[in-house]
Formats: sequence, structure tokens, C-alpha cells
Amino acid sequence: MRPKRHIAIVGAGKVGTAVGVLLSRAGYEIAALSSRRQAHADAAAALTGGRALLDPVEAARLGDVIFITTPDDALADVCAEIADGGGFSPEDAVFHMSGAATTDVLGPARRAGARVGSIHPMQSFADPDGAIDQLPGSVFGVTAEPEALPVALEIVEALGGTPARITDEQKALYHAAACIVSNYTVALADAAEELYSAIGVDADLARRAYGPLLAGTQSNLARRGPSDALTGPIARGDASTVRRHLEALESAGIDTGLYRILGARTVAIARRRDSLSQQKADELLALLENEGPQELRCRGGGT
Repeated sequence: MRPKRHIAIVGAGKVGTAVGVLLSRAGYEIAALSSRRQAHADAAAALTGGRALLDPVEAARLGDVIFITTPDDALADVCAEIADGGGFSPEDAVFHMSGAATTDVLGPARRAGARVGSIHPMQSFADPDGAIDQLPGSVFGVTAEPEALPVALEIVEALGGTPARITDEQKALYHAAACIVSNYTVALADAAEELYSAIGVDADLARRAYGPLLAGTQSNLARRGPSDALTGPIARGDASTVRRHLEALESAGIDTGLYRILGARTVAIARRRDSLSQQKADELLALLENEGPQELRCRGGGT
């Protein structure tokens, strides 16, 4: 039987609120939620049944599993504030949910005798409702000292997630991977909208165009992985189409740097799956690495 735990959440934002809601649904007692803004604490408490507080020390004292879900740049200060106020005890397990921060930011809790770790969902949240819907089924990066690990794994299971063990030394690369997939996909969509705008397609129609394309690509990636999911002109060795793309970007006054960098990476994927000959790969790379628009039109023959 799972031991009875009292959950305290310090930082009642999107993630903290969603964690409170999901753990409450899983049968945990949400003892307290604190926020610097009373309205945020009240809203989170209404959803979880916890006590709404402004004081993080008081909130922490009410829990034996304490989540500090503040913004990353506040983690160390809030943890130190709680420790200085006597909010941690040796019976506590203390976690943050940052992807980039190591467990070192919880040093004051560790020195107070608490077990510490981090539990980070590989997910993107725009609002609390979205976080509640998206946390279950996510992979969680778990970084925890041995004494905190069983509690961390229990919490991930209660949230409906799958754990992936990550060391503090691996956190930066782990988080960089998440940023590439999530944040940089947003950047790619923004770049695509720039191109759609150049041909007179408004943002709403552009999103209706690329939304299903993104969804289909994601489905292929989940089923087959990057190598087998790759389609398009580079996968086919179609240098003439790549040349036309580059010429069109140049003519529209749009920087080609992003297209060139991603194109070179795509060549490497195509070579890895052996769908592209070395000769074709060399031709494509020469085209992608050529920065001059005049030379671009001359290299590789006609279209």
C-alpha cells in the first residue's frame, strides 16, 4: 500500500496547479499551495482542495513531499527562503520540476536533511488546462539522490508518466533536446509563416495548411523514427528543387541560413538511411553551402 503523503506545492503556476490537480485525482492529499499572488493560490486551491497560502515556508511545513514549481531563476532563492524559515525536515522529499536546473539549487533543503530531486515533464504547456490534459502520457526526466528516487518514481506513476533517469551532469543536454523539439519547432513554424506571408497567405490559412502537415510528421516520427520518417526533395536527391527553393528565398529577400543549416542535417539523415548516394549528397551539400546568389544560379546546371 502506498504511504499517505501530504503534498505542498510552492509556485501555483501552470505546472504546479496541474500537478496538484492530478495528484489530488490520484488520491494524494494536497496540503497547501503557495504563490506570491493570492489570486493564483486561491485558483489552484479551488481546483485541488489544498490550502491557499502566500508564505512558502508555511506551505512547505504542511507537506512531506514538497514541489518547488517557481520559475527557474527563483528556485534557489525560494528554496533558501524555506530552509531559513525552518520549512524543511529530514522526513521531507523536495523536488523541483525544471528541465535545465540541477538538484544543486535544492542545496538548502539537502542541508536541512531533506531528500531532494527533480521531476521534469517532457511537455509544453500554454495554460493550466492544457497541462492537466498533457502531463499524463508524458516522459519525465527524473534526477534524484537514492533516498528520493522511490518517491520520485511513485509521483511520476501517479501523474500517468514514464520516467527517464537523468543525472545532474546530463541535464543540460537533456534540456537542449527538449528545446530543439519544442521551442525550435515553434521557430520553424514562424519561419514557415514568413514564407506563406511572402506569397499572400495569411497566418490563419497558413496554420490550417501546416497544422496537419506537422501532425502527420509527428505521427510518422513516433511510429518510425527520424530516418524512416524523412520525405521530401533531399531524401529523393532532388537537387533541382532545392536550387529553386534557394533562388526563391533569395528573390524574396528572405535569409537562407536556416534552410541551408537544416538542409545539411537532412542530407546527413538521408545518407544514414542509405537513400542518397554519396555523389548526390555531395551535390546537395555544395548547393546548400554556397552562400552567393549569383554563384547559386550557376552551380549544378539548369532546373
